[in-house]
Amino acid sequence: MVERRGDPLAPVFPEHRTKVHLAGDFLRAAIRRGDLRPGDRLDVRELSTRLSMSPTPVREAMRMLEVEGLIIDEPHRGMSVARPTDGNLDELYELRANLEGYATRLATAHLNKGQLEQIRAAADAHRDARLNGDLATAAECNYEFHTLIYKAANDLPYLMEFIVRLWNAFPWNANWTLEMRAERAVGEHDEIISALAAGDANEAERLMRVHILGAKPFILEAIEGTEKPSTRAS
Repeated sequence: MVERRGDPLAPVFPEHRTKVHLAGDFLRAAIRRGDLRPGDRLDVRELSTRLSMSPTPVREAMRMLEVEGLIIDEPHRGMSVARPTDGNLDELYELRANLEGYATRLATAHLNKGQLEQIRAAADAHRDARLNGDLATAAECNYEFHTLIYKAANDLPYLMEFIVRLWNAFPWNANWTLEMRAERAVGEHDEIISALAAGDANEAERLMRVHILGAKPFILEAIEGTEKPSTRAS
């Protein structure tokens, strides 16, 4: 899906996707950015109006995201954005740290100069966006930084698929989570790049694991903040 940056309510959709997939793409992006936060209720008619679609494809898209773990259907409450428990977060973080650390280790041996330059460019763009207070762009660049590294892991599609599933299980990249550890994340990105450039697979893996696990306290604090009316998305 292609969107107008800064205007999540006015998506520009490619014509070759089905309406169900287009609605799913929109919802995933909104959750990932933090426009929709854990616990937010989802109104099918409101979303249908936003997307200029009938309720049927939107409802099907919501069911699709329910299977992915992004949305839950609660009795007497309806569909809402999933809100992980502490236990779920423990499992998700351990899985992410292990898989993404492993992917970083593999990528270290396969990165070429051009790929390393792309990773540096994504990290620089993330830093610049944070300095400018552009959280939406920072989120996009953070996601790009990570995926550029993992995709270099010797073209292992199953590994990348599992990593993407874990990223989809919770909006790690949402604006409201990035706000809380921006300075630390920028420094950690630089350290990871230095290890990659030096070809030090052990250190690159270790730094990626530290980077991921170090975010957990901030995510927990951010989740608690979503329960406060003043911090909820409108």
